[in-house]
Amino acid sequence: MAISAEQTISSVVGQMGYRIFNLREIESSKGISKKGIFNKAGISNSDIPVRLMYYFQDGIGTTLVWELSINETDSSNWWNFRVDCKLLLIRTV
Repeated sequence: MAISAEQTISSVVGQMGYRIFNLREIESSKGISKKGIFNKAGISNSDIPVRLMYYFQDGIGTTLVWELSINETDSSNWWNFRVDCKLLLIRTV
C-alpha cells in the first residue's frame, strides 16, 4: 500500500485548505479490513472514520482507495472522500 490513513487525511486537508490541529488515531483495525477513527482535529464536528476499500469505476476499473468522511466545522457540508492509494487523487462522493 502506498499511503497510510494519516497521510490520506493530510492530503485531503491540504487540497481542501483546512487547518488541522493535533491529528491522532483513536481507534484502528489491522489485518484484511483496515479501518480506523481519527479525532476531529479541528476540521470536523465528528471523529473522522477511515477505511481501506476497493472502488470500481466504469472505464477505469478497480482502484484501492482510502474512504473518509469530514463534517466541516465552519459549514453544514459533510464530505465523503475516496483517495486513490497510489496517486493521491481525491474523489468526493
